[in-house]
Parts: sequence; structure tokens; C-alpha cells
Amino acid sequence: WPKLTQLSINAMTSWGRSTHITHQGLITLLSHCADLMEFALSVDFSGVDVPPSELPDSRPGNGVKNDNCLSATFVTSAISHPAAIAAFLSDICPQLTTVIAAWDQENFIPEANPHPVDVYLDRWEE
Repeated sequence: WPKLTQLSINAMTSWGRSTHITHQGLITLLSHCADLMEFALSVDFSGVDVPPSELPDSRPGNGVKNDNCLSATFVTSAISHPAAIAAFLSDICPQLTTVIAAWDQENFIPEANPHPVDVYLDRWEE
């Protein structure tokens, strides 16, 4: 699907418990779909969700970037270190102008994570 420009998976119904799409999976998607302009996914950022000082290097995307991607929606993606996630996203999608965190009480399954939805919303808004 190298000419894919939009991708949305479960953006309206949530992912429930967890996702198996890691930050490496997102990098792979962006490297193989160079025309991708917007996407909506749930991503497990645990591999890069560390204090910014602990990021492996100044290029957390390992040199992969997609200059066409302008909009990203993250569906029930839990984060703890917004600055690290911002550094990662700005590295892999330098033209990104819109980042949406889709945390909705109606779509969230409380058993999936002990943290309240508001905590993650606040972190994404940072």
C-alpha cells in the first residue's frame, strides 16, 4: 500500500485493553507508506515513553521520517512523558501539524488500565 494517504483503524470504537502496534510498527508503517498524510491508531509508546534525557539518541525514529504526514490521531494511547513522545513524533513526522488524542469515556474500558482517562488526556494536551 505505498500510495495509501489515509489510515484509520478503530478510531471511533477504541481498542479496549491494549494495542500490539508499537512505536517500531508506526515507524515501519510510515517508511512503507510515504504518501500517508493522516492516520488514526492506538500505539504502544512504551519503548520511547521515557524521560527525554533517556531517549537513545537525538533521532528516536532511527532516521526514518515521513514528510507527507500532517495529522495523527492516537486512540487510547497511554503516555507518561509527553516531551519524549513529542520528540519521537517530530522526528518521524517533521511536518505534523495536528495531533489528536482520542480518549473518550464512552469508548474506554476501565478494566483496561487503572489510570483515569483524564490523566492521559492531560498528558496528551501537554
